[in-house]
Amino acid sequence: MSPGLWLLVALGAVALAGWAYGAREERVAGRTGPAAVRAVAVFLILGALALPALRDSGVGAPERVVLLDISRSMTLPVRAGTAGGATRLDSALALLPELAPDRIYLFGDRPIPARLAALDTLGATHDASRLEPALQAARLGGADSVRVLTDGELTDRDAARETAAGLGLGVRELRVAAVGPRVALAALRAPERARAGDTVRATLE
Repeated sequence: MSPGLWLLVALGAVALAGWAYGAREERVAGRTGPAAVRAVAVFLILGALALPALRDSGVGAPERVVLLDISRSMTLPVRAGTAGGATRLDSALALLPELAPDRIYLFGDRPIPARLAALDTLGATHDASRLEPALQAARLGGADSVRVLTDGELTDRDAARETAAGLGLGVRELRVAAVGPRVALAALRAPERARAGDTVRATLE
């Protein structure tokens, strides 16, 4: 509300209080103090009526915070071992608009606040992928939960998990790297001794 309107409200409050005490109250000494109190009360009531409503102000709505991995591994293909195609960073950037974040922190060697509109030319150049400092920065900024866009190759996963628990911060990890098949060697059976030139039969499991 403009200063002029506030002045009108104040004058109206004084006029109402003066009228009430001048026309309705008995003329006795010491009326100035109660009249002033009534004027202040009327001013506050009229001022409150003139203030805009708080409805639909968004107060209390949870803030959406996203932490985006910009370590060098994010420049690799979405599926390891394949040449060309979208990188892990490309996949993460494609997801960002759907998440509609209010705040973004890039993380790698250190956390960096960023804006969605400024990520078109983003590169992944950090050597490390340290999530813990980014969690601390987000919590310091008032976040109670975050979403983490990463390929999963975090430098400090255990420390980050402990920090999130200690801060009471909810963390949801969104992987942007395809999980490749895992091959393991369970057992190798072969003769203990063999001579040069012998044919050796080995069994793999």
